[in-house]
Amino acid sequence: MRYLILLLSIILTLQAQDWPVFRGDTRLSGVANAQIVKEPKLRFTFTTGKKIASSPVIANGVIYVGSADKQLYAIATNGKKLWSFLSSNAFEAPPFVLGETVYAGSADGEFYALNAKTGALQWKHTTDGAIMGSANSITHNGETLIIVGSYDNMLYALSAKTGRVVWSYETDNYINGAPAIDNGRIVFGGCDGMLHVLTSAGKSNAAIAVESYIAASPCLDGNRAYAGNYGNKLIAADLVKKKIVWQFGDEKDGAPFFSSPATDGTSVIAGSRDNALYCVNAANGKKTWSFISRGNMDASPVIAGDAVLAPSMDGTFYILSLAKGAVRWSYDTGSHISASPAVGEGLIIIAAENGIVYAFDGALPAVQKKQGKTK
Repeated sequence: MRYLILLLSIILTLQAQDWPVFRGDTRLSGVANAQIVKEPKLRFTFTTGKKIASSPVIANGVIYVGSADKQLYAIATNGKKLWSFLSSNAFEAPPFVLGETVYAGSADGEFYALNAKTGALQWKHTTDGAIMGSANSITHNGETLIIVGSYDNMLYALSAKTGRVVWSYETDNYINGAPAIDNGRIVFGGCDGMLHVLTSAGKSNAAIAVESYIAASPCLDGNRAYAGNYGNKLIAADLVKKKIVWQFGDEKDGAPFFSSPATDGTSVIAGSRDNALYCVNAANGKKTWSFISRGNMDASPVIAGDAVLAPSMDGTFYILSLAKGAVRWSYDTGSHISASPAVGEGLIIIAAENGIVYAFDGALPAVQKKQGKTK
């Protein structure tokens, strides 16, 4: 009986796992601790007033997503609206949930901290440019900082409690994506063609030239950072040696990488504007497989167990085999999909440019097997 209770406890814990930040964790790995069923079933749809380009997140049993109708929505896992917050412009940046607060930037340059349960405004910070990327968090001198970039070329570190600017870091162009954070390092790409590496105090540790601007977000794995750029390249950078270690893509005949990559440490997967999703070897950048859709692959993919979740601008949400890139299942929304999936609470959440959020049952907990002697 005690083994059954333990098993149920593990399953319930894993089912409750969240996806509180764009790409699932502060490293922006794009990896979900889940196994995907063969045929996910639609649980509900939720319709907003305009297009959705904001990637959804899930925390504490609530789905958060922004819309071009200027509202940030909190949706229960049964599809009922809990609250919405109205700004003066579109929410394209993915929200970020930390504790009892949801943080989100809008195209009007405002960055909001809202009560996650009620949507009440706690504080806001005004930047001088649109905010299009997700925030992230880091601890510095015992204080939790919210890190977010803006089209005013600045990366800001704000007090999570008050919104006070603790430090800011200026680049030479827009910051469109989200910062990835791990081991006390803040790594982000800019439209200045640099992969920036900062300390938690906002001091530059490295600026690695990638030859073309980075519109999306990097992902981190140990001392490696992976990112795509508008020079048609997917790159791997060594953060200790401060240099690019491999590049994948055809600079002349290829297309930009607008999606953020996902990595499980073995593979790196990213979408391109040549309609393809590429899986390459994380160690050397050699292609493992590619999948061709009928539209740009702007949405960032998610690795979940032996599957890859891959929405396309052709309007189809594809689930592919991680091993070979073969289609296992697909769902046609009839609308462009540029937002990335979220996985949590047993659900797979996608959002399309028709303004609709789709929630599918189909993410089972990935229980780790323990090795040991049989008694």
